[in-house]
Amino acid sequence: MKKTDLLENKLKTKGILAFLIIISVIALLCSLLIKRGSDIANNEVNRYLSEISQQTSYKVNQGIDMNIDKLKYLTTKIEGRDEDGAIITGTGFFVRINDAVYIVTASHVTENLKEMKLSLRYKVGEHIALIDYPCSEFRLSVPEYDIALIPIADMQNEFKEVTGYPMYFGCLTAERILKKEELLNVETLSEVVMVGYPSGITSSIWKYPIVQKGTLASAPCECSENYVNISAVGGSSGSPLLLLGETPQLIGIMSQTVLENPISSANIGIYTQGYHILELCKK
Repeated sequence: MKKTDLLENKLKTKGILAFLIIISVIALLCSLLIKRGSDIANNEVNRYLSEISQQTSYKVNQGIDMNIDKLKYLTTKIEGRDEDGAIITGTGFFVRINDAVYIVTASHVTENLKEMKLSLRYKVGEHIALIDYPCSEFRLSVPEYDIALIPIADMQNEFKEVTGYPMYFGCLTAERILKKEELLNVETLSEVVMVGYPSGITSSIWKYPIVQKGTLASAPCECSENYVNISAVGGSSGSPLLLLGETPQLIGIMSQTVLENPISSANIGIYTQGYHILELCKK
């Protein structure tokens, strides 16, 4: 065989090897890209599922680090009419105890209502919408403590059927409710915030609740009347009263205003201790 033929055969062999190497590299790159694309897709799916789970009733804000900004999703405005047709306004807030979700409010807000509606939110993409939703759920009312519990499992299902979206809200878990023995460590003038709808008003066009800051007027005690230095007016009843700290904790539910001397007592409110919620949920 001529040298030129041998050289030509070697070149062909090298060309084939180079082609095979290029094909192998391309195949490897395609495999890596496909895997990367799959990982990205999986991450997007997981992110989407995470967002969806955060909108569901039992998982939204589970064990949330309830900073002040997120408190705006904790409450719902309650409105209705009594037997005489007078408009009643109050505040409710969401708690999750043993995987059951309740709206907590003051019993005197709901006990005489013939029709009641709640301001409820749902999330569409990045937008959070608000609607007034009728509520006819069973209410566990305990006038002794001025507490009413509204279990909302059925309402959540109905809400999703009506709107096409799950309710969007923040929950206080049992860990965020001060226990009876923990109240012994709470002192007079401890700082608190109240989240609600005084006189039925809301903040901004988004209708978020009003957040007010005050202090405890007395150390918590085992009595029916515990006082707080905060402006509590009609509409504030049922508002959560939260002890400020690294993570706000529920100390009570606003019950009423001291009215004997409105001029000097306008900023004194009475609250029911929050640990009663845990006791009622055990029954």
